[in-house]
Amino acid sequence: MSTVTSHSLTAGGRPDVVSIDWQLRERILQGLAKRGIRISEDLTLDVRNRAVTVRGRVDSYYQRQLIVHSIRLVPGVGELTDAVECFRLPITGGGAM
Repeated sequence: MSTVTSHSLTAGGRPDVVSIDWQLRERILQGLAKRGIRISEDLTLDVRNRAVTVRGRVDSYYQRQLIVHSIRLVPGVGELTDAVECFRLPITGGGAM
């Protein structure tokens, strides 16, 4: 497993893009965690060149909106691709319609 340090620099003295993306991803995860949202097997977060893609499934439109809004609030986020699907499990019961 490789570790990306927060102070990686290219030969020209500029921050390494991988390091910047890693830092941005960590800030996004922290922002989501503050709102009680955890990235799990149902959600994935990809950051490349400050472009963020979030994909997966959530239980409600509200959860989807909360995730997208929370990511947009993080400084440094460039383009955001929202590939989150909403689904609800069917309610089962013995009631007649």
